[in-house]
Amino acid sequence: MIAFPMTKSARLATLLAPVLLGTLTLPAVAESKFKQFTTPGGISAWMVEDQTFPIISMAFAFKAGATHEPADKAGVAGLTAAVMTEATAQLDPNQLAAKVEEVGLELQLSADQDYFWGSARTTSDHADEAFDLMAEVLNEPRFAQVDLDRVRRIAIENIRSNAEDPSYRASLLWNAAIYGDHPYARPAIGTEQTLTAIAPNDLRAFYKAGLSRDALKIGIIGAVTEAEAGAIIDKAFGSLPEKSTLPTVEAAELNIGETLAVTYPLPQTSLRITYPGIAIEDPDYYPAQVLVEMLAGGGISSILNTEVREKRGLSYGVGGGLANFRYSNLITFDTSTEPQKAVEAHTLINDIFKQIAEEGPTQEQVDLYKRYLVGSYAINNLGSTGGLVGTMVSNQLLNLPLDYVDTRTELIEAVTPERVQAVAKRIFSATPTVLTIGPEATE
Repeated sequence: MIAFPMTKSARLATLLAPVLLGTLTLPAVAESKFKQFTTPGGISAWMVEDQTFPIISMAFAFKAGATHEPADKAGVAGLTAAVMTEATAQLDPNQLAAKVEEVGLELQLSADQDYFWGSARTTSDHADEAFDLMAEVLNEPRFAQVDLDRVRRIAIENIRSNAEDPSYRASLLWNAAIYGDHPYARPAIGTEQTLTAIAPNDLRAFYKAGLSRDALKIGIIGAVTEAEAGAIIDKAFGSLPEKSTLPTVEAAELNIGETLAVTYPLPQTSLRITYPGIAIEDPDYYPAQVLVEMLAGGGISSILNTEVREKRGLSYGVGGGLANFRYSNLITFDTSTEPQKAVEAHTLINDIFKQIAEEGPTQEQVDLYKRYLVGSYAINNLGSTGGLVGTMVSNQLLNLPLDYVDTRTELIEAVTPERVQAVAKRIFSATPTVLTIGPEATE
């Protein structure tokens, strides 16, 4: 599949979410209500207290991603995250690794286009030492040249490896075509040239400007009281700057309607079809979720997979989804097929889009996919500690209400066939951007 304009760590709920550690399944927790509280230091967070298991998991995110980097230092957000987990002012890499193992801390930092993510997990009997160590990592990064050099070598090796991947080449073309001069057009991991230009002071500058309390969202769950959670959070984040000084980023103006091609000697042809998306606060968002899941969702047999793959054998599979980023919203559909069948497959997909807009879905189809969307959310977002803390952070980043887990179900249940047909007309009235990659691909 051709890459979205973000790193593989970028998720947020079903749209975005951090790379989270610990997926201990806690069915009882899924029924718990999220609680919002403010620490003694004035930091807002969401939490679920559950004393079933002696484990505490935390997720957090800063609104500080690759979109905020200087163009000539692209990749600095990711390098900052990676170098912070290498060493602290007091602990060199070997000492930090030994200390992490000693206190039983699982800690990860990463960055994508929109956010700087973190996750931590430990047992309650080691909570004091583990979260003290996390606080040290967050507040006293070493940012030494030797650590940067080590991490940068790995990043550059990954970039060189990606350069051999035709889908990566295609993603760069796609990003540039869709986003023009917006920061989303740049690869979040940077380039070999921009990574080489980054010095320790650049890491310090991004860290100081972006990791601030006003740009922070936190979720915590497990064997922890509100008072204990407040103490943990204040120690970890209370000394960070109050205000972010990162540059403002404008919403992306999408260039939709392009036809692009990447010729590459592959045994198959890949096709990506991209339409303007729908923001989560838009009244059409939930009908659009039902529509896209019905057409190309992966959970159950979708219309496009049935018609394109199973009935006609024109594709190896069709996928699709709403791609909601901080500064843009897209709807994409992807498929791969034999080169000689690419035009036929594309034509059939367009015909199905036209048919659903003109005729609409049946009540049975809408009910089936509404049930799937409700059930899959519970499994993916609420069925484990990782899912729950990620959902708490995700919902805050999206400005969703504390009771969204319940209201989401109500909003999906309210979707009717008429609303799905209306949003299909809205989406498919636009001319999409189409990217083809494969042997003798043509625009």
